Formats: sequence, C-alpha cells, structure tokens
Amino acid sequence: MSLQKNNAEGGTSGTTVTTANSGGISGTAPATVNIGAGCTQTFDSAAAADGSLGYKFVTASGVDCNQIYNFPGTKQGPERITFRVVSLPTGNPVRIAAFLNSSLSNYCAVAVTSAGNLQIINNAGTAVWTSSGTITANTWYELDLKMDNSAGSSAGTCDLQVCAKSSTTPIANLSTSLTGQTFGGGQITYLAIGKSGGGTGVVTLHIDNIAWQDGSTSFIGLVASGANAGVDTTGNEPLTVVTLDGSASSGGSFAWAFTSATNGTTGATITNPNAQIASFVAPANWSGTDVTFTLTVDGSATDTVVHSILPALEWRWDGSVWHPDTTKKY
Repeated sequence: MSLQKNNAEGGTSGTTVTTANSGGISGTAPATVNIGAGCTQTFDSAAAADGSLGYKFVTASGVDCNQIYNFPGTKQGPERITFRVVSLPTGNPVRIAAFLNSSLSNYCAVAVTSAGNLQIINNAGTAVWTSSGTITANTWYELDLKMDNSAGSSAGTCDLQVCAKSSTTPIANLSTSLTGQTFGGGQITYLAIGKSGGGTGVVTLHIDNIAWQDGSTSFIGLVASGANAGVDTTGNEPLTVVTLDGSASSGGSFAWAFTSATNGTTGATITNPNAQIASFVAPANWSGTDVTFTLTVDGSATDTVVHSILPALEWRWDGSVWHPDTTKKY
C-alpha cells in the first residue's frame, strides 16, 4: 500500500468531522469517525500545524473521540501525526495514536499522562514504557510510531520517535525502541487517531499531518505539503502550449490556475488542472503575454511561476530541412 495521508485541508473551520467531509483535498478519509457523548471533533484553523486547518478533538471521560483509518493486510507498518495537547490530560492517560486489530482492540498505542509523560500501551492495556521526559502543553510535536507483529504474539517490536515541530531529530527522553513485546501477533487492520480506549482521561487535542503506510519498516517522517511550480516548453509546438510541472511538489492533491494581466483567463485552458503535471494551451493572440501560473497543493501550500508565451512559428521546407519561418509569427 502506498503512503496515505490526511491533513484536514478540505474541511471548513468549525464544522463537525464526518467520513463524508474528511476526504477529497484532505486526503484519504477515515473509515469511521467516533464522537462519544460529551465530545466534539471539528476542523479548526487553530488546530493547523501546517496549512490552514487541522483536527480539534475535545474529549470526555469514558468514551472515544477519534478517527479510524483502514490499515489492511500486514503485521507491520508506521503511522505519524503532528500533535499538541492544549493542556495536559486530567484523569487516566489518554491514547492519542494506536494500531488496532480487526475487532478494534488495541495492539500498540501511544498515550499521554497527566504529568506529560508518553507511554507505550500493549494489547493487554499495560504501559510497557514511560518516557523519562515530558511534553509541554500547547506545543507542537512530530510523532512517528511503527510496530511489527511478524515474530509472534509475545515478540512484537515498537519504535517511537518524537521530534520538535518540523524537526527530524528525535528527542531522546521522549523516544524509544522496544522488542519482545506482547502486541498480539496478528495483522494490523486499523489505526486510531485521537482518543481511543475509553478511560477517564480528558484532553483537548490538535492533530494535523496524519499519515500511514502498511507494510513499511521505516518511519514516515515529515509530510507537510510543499508546492513547487515549474513550466516547460521543450518539444512543444506551437509554443502557446506550455507543460505545467509540479513534480518537485509533495502532497496528495494538486490544483493549477492561471491568469494574465493582459487577457485574464479568456480563451485559454488547462488540461488536467488537478494533475501534478498538466498542460496549458493559449490562443495565438496571447503571444508575448506574461502568464502567472499558481499551483496549490493539498488546499494550502502554493507556489507561482511567471512564463512569457512565445509566438507560434510557421515552418517551411527548403527541399532538405525544415526551418522555422521567422517572418511569420502568430
């Protein structure tokens, strides 16, 4: 399975999250959205670690408030989030990212305690590791968790890497690598993002940049969207045809747009405007016109490039070779 992502950018701030409104520009939609009694789960501009939107989870005691994503077919893989707790939890530790079996029971989860420590929770609900360091409320962190059940029910492995926002350097006293763990030994079927496992713990979470990849043995790392717009006319004829190249961008959805100070958008078109590489075609009377192309990635990251439309040429045959006729331009 290829890398899957969700960054909330397709939502509207303040709107309740559903399976129907959390896909599209946001990325791969969750299979289930759970909002227990007394909880809320919304798109929120204040919950954006990158871009314009993130997910805000306001939790309550004894119930789940999370998103469940499909993670089919393997016993190993990573998941990652960018997260912060608005304030440290009250009550029991709150699980914020978890791998689940087909019955939605926990294999391996990361929890936050009321003191700000991180814990690894096994499939018996036992904390098998507690960090010596603590997280700070209202501070963003990059969290990568990967597990492997391949060696059997009592021989699982788990690796947790927690970094400062936008960093790939692990914070040593918040990160760990565990072997010989009781994680159940079965295939990972789902992952849970947000509060899972019930419990009395209560917290408000901001989560962004969700990603996962079943079967991989590597951390995912940073996945914030990046836009890099380029143009190319190599091999194009007429030269009013421009290749729009976003191949250096990173993200899950792409949208090209254009405008000309002289002609606006009249008469010109983009073929496949939602592809990473698209094609722009201008009328002949746009020759010599500067056109601004904008690439938007995942609904948030943008980049622009300005290109001057060159005149189309008529070609003539001199009996042995074709030549551009520079006396005839269109």
